[in-house]
Amino acid sequence: MLGLLHLDQKSGVGNAQAASSWMTKAARAGHAAAHFQLAVMYCTGYGVRLDLAEGVNWYEAAAEQGHTVAQYNLAVMLGRGQGREADVTKATEWFQRAAERGWRKRRLLWATR
Repeated sequence: MLGLLHLDQKSGVGNAQAASSWMTKAARAGHAAAHFQLAVMYCTGYGVRLDLAEGVNWYEAAAEQGHTVAQYNLAVMLGRGQGREADVTKATEWFQRAAERGWRKRRLLWATR
């Protein structure tokens, strides 16, 4: 994916704004990995304006396509009320879905609350 090349500063063509443009095109084409990467970009403000609500939207799009890390990150954000109003029920559902796909960190998060 061309967007990943632009995200890598070591590639010699690293450009965060170009990365966000290419990632948006890939996301609109339905690529879960691009949804996930855009979520990270919006949640960190890398190459785009910092916007947790937009980040949650992109995590949700990736999570619905089965992206395990997106499922986990979405659960964390929903549980903490980041980018959306806190929703422990939905957070728990996403933690469960991530765990069913092999993501085991959900127990650690709830244990440290």
